Amino acid sequence: MLDRVVAVAVLALTSAAHVVHAGVITVDGAGGANFTEIQPAIDAAVNGDVIVVAAGDYSTLTSTVGPAGASIDAKGLTLIADPSGGLVKVTWLTIKDVAAGQRVVVRGVEVVGAPNALVNHGADVLNCAGAVVFEDCTMTGAPGFIFFHSVTPGRAGVKLSNVASATITRCALTGGIGVPGQPMFGYPPGDGGAGLELSGSSVAIHDSVMTGGVNWPVFSSQAGNAGPGVRLGAGQLVSSGCTLTGGSALLAGKGKGGAGLLLKSSASAAWLTDTATLGGASVSGAAQAIVVEAGIVSTLPGVARSLAVTSPARSRSRSTECRTTSSCSS
Repeated sequence: MLDRVVAVAVLALTSAAHVVHAGVITVDGAGGANFTEIQPAIDAAVNGDVIVVAAGDYSTLTSTVGPAGASIDAKGLTLIADPSGGLVKVTWLTIKDVAAGQRVVVRGVEVVGAPNALVNHGADVLNCAGAVVFEDCTMTGAPGFIFFHSVTPGRAGVKLSNVASATITRCALTGGIGVPGQPMFGYPPGDGGAGLELSGSSVAIHDSVMTGGVNWPVFSSQAGNAGPGVRLGAGQLVSSGCTLTGGSALLAGKGKGGAGLLLKSSASAAWLTDTATLGGASVSGAAQAIVVEAGIVSTLPGVARSLAVTSPARSRSRSTECRTTSSCSS
């Protein structure tokens, strides 16, 4: 069993020479680690800790904050899948109130939203003055849901609300499936969700794919519209080497395909380098690749550049060495 020991953590998107000393906490649903569930490990962590989670499906476990999810609240830490391989699966992730000077890094996590009225976006990031980083993640928003006379549309793969600085690298984000209306009960349709949705936030995305949710996967005369690849409210988007694709309305036989990029606010701006934007298909034809209701879009010349760094967690032998010596080289 790996004890909680002092290790060298090389945080994502920093220089290999920039190292910080942090504790390592291990999680394995099969046992043999510090914890068998993710949320108790997060609760036990302090600023700067690294949580290494063995690959597996944690979506059927029950945490202290609800079924199958994880919440990082007001602390900076790194949450990664074990570098030995495989994704860590949950059904939702919330990151909130990360203070200036703190950083949250999430790597190798798969979020597949469940059809539940209480489940929102695949990853919901709120009110963060500190930096939030997603790497090598796959995140899908919850599908639309009808609940007590109200219709919830498909949710975003990732929703950023009042986030000062977010970075998304080598990720695939997909909006949740929409839900058809039910006129006999007075329910309007719910549209597909956005792959990525911003409100009052700034984000840089690299080498990633953002896809809007379909409006409904089978024919329905009551289907709504598919979701955009990216929905940008007030805020800023910088995209390099990405593909932004609107959701398809083709299978439902009704409704509009989503835009690859949709700007909704006069306070929204997007800068695109080596980025493909594609409108979603529908019976009446493909949607526009970029729709600007308000705001500005600039396409910049150049070719996307990529950077990969080593995992922020070290092996057991490396951790032990760092614990028993006064200094550790990178």
